[in-house]
Amino acid sequence: MRSSPELAVVQEALGGFPEWWSGLENNPTLQAYTNYALGLAYGAIALVALVQLVRIQLRVPEYGWTTQKLFHCLNSLVSSLRCASFLFRAQMDGVHPDVLRL
Repeated sequence: MRSSPELAVVQEALGGFPEWWSGLENNPTLQAYTNYALGLAYGAIALVALVQLVRIQLRVPEYGWTTQKLFHCLNSLVSSLRCASFLFRAQMDGVHPDVLRL
């Protein structure tokens, strides 16, 4: 993990992080499983938003693109991208330029 001046200031203000926190933060297995769990959570949100969009469209197709339909569409899109970014975190660390990775 990279150390930054801001992190050093926070650590000094808090009196340092507890020992168990450093152990968790430096555990690559826990980090990987945490990324998978977050990816699955975002995937579930994307799926629910997509189902809601389809359900609303089938129920009231004559209104076109309403605010609610657009919200569910964009929520599904953004959650899908977040899901992919967490599930493929290791592969995304090597992407250059940094703008694409971020």
